[in-house]
Amino acid sequence: MRALVAWSDKVPERDGVKSCIYDIAFSPDGKQLVAACGSRVLMYDCIDGDLLHSLKGHKKTLYCVAYAKDGKRFASGGEDKTIIIWTNKAEGILKYSHNDAIQCLSYNPVTQQLASGTASDFGLWSPEQKSVAKHKVSSRICCMSWTVDGTVLTLGMFDGSISIRDKAGKEKTSIERKAAIWSLAWNPSRDESPNLLAVGCWDQTLSFYDVTGAQHGKDRALGHDPACISYFANGEYLCVGGSDRKATLWTKEGVRLTTIAERDDWVWCCVPRPNANHVAIGCNDGTISLYQLKFLTVHGLYRERYAYREYMTDVVVQNMVTESKVRIKCRSYVRKIAIYKERLAVQLPDRLLIYELSADEAGGEIAYRPVERLQLDVDCNLLVVTSQHFLLCVEKKLQLYSLTNVREREWVLEDVIRYIKPVGGPPGREGLVAGCADGTVVQIFIDNPFPVPLIKHTAPIRCLDLSMHRDKLAIVDDHAALVVYDLLTGATLAEEQNAEAVVWNTEVPDMLCFSGHGTLSIKTGSFPVHQQRMQGVVVGFKGSRIYGLNYVALQAIDVPQSATLYRYIEKRDFAGAYMVACLGVTDADWKQLAQESLKALALDVSRKAYVRLRDTRYLDLITRLEAERRQPGHDDQVLIATVLAYQGKLQEAARLFCKANRVERAIDMYSDLRKWEEARQYAHSASPEAAQELVKRQARWAEETNDTSVAYQTYIAAGEIIKAIHILGGKGWYDQLADVSKTLDPKTQAAELRACLAYLSKAAKEAPPPPPPPAISLGGALKVGGFMSKLKKAAGIQQPAAVGHAKDIFLKLGDVEGLLTLQVDHCQWDEALKLIEQHPKLAPKVYLPYAQWLIGADRFEEAQEAFKQAGEGPKSLEMLRTLIHNAVLEHRYQDAGHYLWVLATETLAAAPERPGPEVLREFDRCRRMSEQYYAYNSIHKYTDEPFTALTPDTVFNISRTLLAQLLREPAPFGVSKAYCLFALAKQSKALGANRLARFALEKLNTFKVPPAWFEPVDLFALSIRARPPNDADELQPSCFRCQTINPLLNQNGDKCTACGHPCIRSFVNFELLPLVRFTPSRDMTQMEALTLLRREPPPRKLSRPRGPDNPWGNDGPDVQTLSLAGDAQAAEAAGVVDIDDPFTKAMLEFEPTGRFTPTIASREMMLQMSAADVFVLQWPTSARPLEFFRNMLPDVPVVCCHECNHFFHEEDWELAVMKNGKCPFCRAKADASDNGSAVTYPVAARNAPIMGNEPRFQAPSPIS
Repeated sequence: MRALVAWSDKVPERDGVKSCIYDIAFSPDGKQLVAACGSRVLMYDCIDGDLLHSLKGHKKTLYCVAYAKDGKRFASGGEDKTIIIWTNKAEGILKYSHNDAIQCLSYNPVTQQLASGTASDFGLWSPEQKSVAKHKVSSRICCMSWTVDGTVLTLGMFDGSISIRDKAGKEKTSIERKAAIWSLAWNPSRDESPNLLAVGCWDQTLSFYDVTGAQHGKDRALGHDPACISYFANGEYLCVGGSDRKATLWTKEGVRLTTIAERDDWVWCCVPRPNANHVAIGCNDGTISLYQLKFLTVHGLYRERYAYREYMTDVVVQNMVTESKVRIKCRSYVRKIAIYKERLAVQLPDRLLIYELSADEAGGEIAYRPVERLQLDVDCNLLVVTSQHFLLCVEKKLQLYSLTNVREREWVLEDVIRYIKPVGGPPGREGLVAGCADGTVVQIFIDNPFPVPLIKHTAPIRCLDLSMHRDKLAIVDDHAALVVYDLLTGATLAEEQNAEAVVWNTEVPDMLCFSGHGTLSIKTGSFPVHQQRMQGVVVGFKGSRIYGLNYVALQAIDVPQSATLYRYIEKRDFAGAYMVACLGVTDADWKQLAQESLKALALDVSRKAYVRLRDTRYLDLITRLEAERRQPGHDDQVLIATVLAYQGKLQEAARLFCKANRVERAIDMYSDLRKWEEARQYAHSASPEAAQELVKRQARWAEETNDTSVAYQTYIAAGEIIKAIHILGGKGWYDQLADVSKTLDPKTQAAELRACLAYLSKAAKEAPPPPPPPAISLGGALKVGGFMSKLKKAAGIQQPAAVGHAKDIFLKLGDVEGLLTLQVDHCQWDEALKLIEQHPKLAPKVYLPYAQWLIGADRFEEAQEAFKQAGEGPKSLEMLRTLIHNAVLEHRYQDAGHYLWVLATETLAAAPERPGPEVLREFDRCRRMSEQYYAYNSIHKYTDEPFTALTPDTVFNISRTLLAQLLREPAPFGVSKAYCLFALAKQSKALGANRLARFALEKLNTFKVPPAWFEPVDLFALSIRARPPNDADELQPSCFRCQTINPLLNQNGDKCTACGHPCIRSFVNFELLPLVRFTPSRDMTQMEALTLLRREPPPRKLSRPRGPDNPWGNDGPDVQTLSLAGDAQAAEAAGVVDIDDPFTKAMLEFEPTGRFTPTIASREMMLQMSAADVFVLQWPTSARPLEFFRNMLPDVPVVCCHECNHFFHEEDWELAVMKNGKCPFCRAKADASDNGSAVTYPVAARNAPIMGNEPRFQAPSPIS
């Protein structure tokens, strides 16, 4: 550090008062200085030292001045016991006094409160108060100071005590010293914790205390009586002045650094100037001086390690690459620093410290350990350290010392040594380059006593540096000129101006940088200088990073190397360009270097550049170029053309290819880039094979880019039709695929057609399923001409386009079976049926899948017939059984009965021409169960549904019919006897059959009934018991064969209890029909019997004439006749039977065993019968003979269904047919007014002939 006098003023005596400077104060902005001089306040301009004002107001000597922190006012006080408040414009605004002389003043830095101290008290004044608060003290106050936050006021007293008080003046604690406290000051930095009080005691010590009164550290010996202590604004340093006539600089820890100034008399005050490195000193002889302090940069640099002084006592070593730091606290003034490899030398005022880099560094942190502590008190110019020595430069002398402080060698040069640069070397044999004031540059090896002259410059040397290869020397002289010398030839390589410092790049041999006048300049070889702004001096240059020192702050600057890189590229020096690029350039610069070097076929540099860019595409290219270059007879023009092609310069590349007679390479280039027009231009000049190959390439590219239209057309043009087919099929372009197939020859291009067919078939399978055709009644279909015609009409489906195209290909190939499979797979039943008419052997392939499809559409009747056509009778029967079971589970009993009837007919149809008894028994069983389910459907609806359209008579008859069959045998699956008994009981009560109702209830008690029936059944039973136990007479049925009155319910079956004749009922309301079964005599053939029935019967004479003489013969509207059951004569009289009829006579002759035997009709009887009264039932098998029934009451019209052979009242039949258009039981289509309907009328109603060899009659016709 150096102290320079900025200005000084010697104040003479005025008004007989000695001009002694007791106190000085700066304005907060540092522009004004006020001094207590004699009886006046002197105001100076701090910049040039001009006296601005000499303020009068005090009558005696001034002892103290103080400036407010807001800079608006200052105060003065002295021996006249008066305090005057002045403005910063030198105007007095306020005056107040104490009882004693004013010893010291201090402004609160926060509240602008002014504290004043005297010999007996101290006062506190603030602008807001009208009076001064005064507090008594026990001793004279010599000094005072506020803490930085303005909360604590500290008083230093003449008796050696230190009083610490709050801002109201109340004492908090005190400190006792052995001598007078003449000066104290609080550290003004807000960052210090704890804030310390520096105390100057007249026991010639400096000590530090905190606000609690605790001392920090030991007393520091001063060697004199301190008169003033003042902190710098940053709190890092403090100034001490006193009886030794010196102003000295100390650290905040109490370490003496250096002497600022030495005066001729006592230094009463030394105050640092705010915001500047200046110190104002006031002396007892009336001298006021302002000193400028220059804190010189003490530092050392070796490669990436930089050591510098901080806070005058600390050494900081920084790794400029990793930016890690380590601080070494020396606790003394650091005068010089030197660093070399692992060594660090620090010179203190009385010793030299040697440190060594710790070998156990961890995590990249720097650590130094002390190795030597040498006593050394030499004021040297320069300090250099090596591995085993250190060197001191004293003017012209350069002295070499070992690390044990033994001087080994000394060199004396011709002039003062100005700069020394260690250049390295083996341990103990290192070399130095030294520059002298006379311009001489020498090289010194520490093991050689003779310096080696290098260059003789014309001006004093300020700075120098050797290049990386030690073949060039850069010098900066005192004229700010930079000169670069070639050490081998001594020639001057370059000269520049405005340089203050220079360094060579440690990684590039021809690159250096220098700084000066705020500019950083970079020079590489013979290229122009590149400049940019930078404050400070350059101290290091490594790679692309420059290290600059601005005062004590080291900054790293990343400099762009792009300009240098492009200059190397312009010179075609790609190796140098690569070396510069490695220092740090952008990716764009790397790319430029890679491209230019590749174009010049500098493949090694290009490869390295593309590795940096991670461009594998160009690395592959370089590998190919290297391999091709190793081949004998290679042509560099081809290689360059390849590079140009990769760089996008296609036209240049194509011209080079053609120039080298490699046209095919140009074609490949344009083909790879999909520039087909340009490739086609070059292909025409080549061979036809090349043009054809180009077309194939274009097709493959169009396929890869999903340009389907171009791809398939190009493949067709190239003759690769199969690839075009695969493209069209993969994209689903079936229309175009069909167009292609139309151009193919089935004889020579069958494989291509098959490929088209595969795609079209797959597309057809993915098409949505066609809608189901309209339902067809199975019976109706057979009625109008069979299943085939209806099936053809119902199977019309709109086909998908792909199916039509596939069909065309099948026809073109003549593949009938494949076409049929296609039509079946896509439900094209109409076309399939037409096709099987031409090829009957393939019929099973149609009917079986069609049957399965109909099952899925819930069209079971059609499916059944389709199974039959397919020859799969067992599957048809299995389907019917499943339908029956499901219908019962779903309580669709009428459907179950219908399916059972169909099953019965199918059972007969599946049997041989003459089925055995087992088949007939199965037929009878299924027919009987179908009747039971048909009847039970009404019972179930009546019982479970809240409303019913059935009359009580109908429910009564149905329940009687069912119970007559089921009471003695198990009921079919799903049929409930309890339901039948419950319905019978309710309707019996309603119709007056009380006895039958009681019987039904008694039977119902033996069954498990639903819980909901418990109460209604009990109430019903009670109500029945209140009625007489008899049945209404009109309900009693009589047998139309034997005229026997039968019970309402025959538990042995639905038949007559006397003759066993089965009850023939109408299958709508289940009323008893007047039908009696008979059979022709055995000597009569079937044809003869039918012939006899067709003849007109002869007129028959009644055996009992009617008239007034015969009461049985009277008949009229006023005649009532009572017919008694079993009374044949009464029945004849009532017109029920004709007892003279031979058939009637034979009918009434039977044995009442209850076992039914049909009445045998002779030829005579057959001739006497009217054809209108006879029904002939024909079954679908010849194993079951014709059945003959005679209507005993011709006035009761009866109708028989020719499909199921069930009888109906004509009115019931017509109503059902008009409502549904079909038979209520078997659901065969019917029309009562159509002779061709499915109704079997009496024999006389038809003229249809009956042939003996027919397997069954047409619908039974009346005999003409």
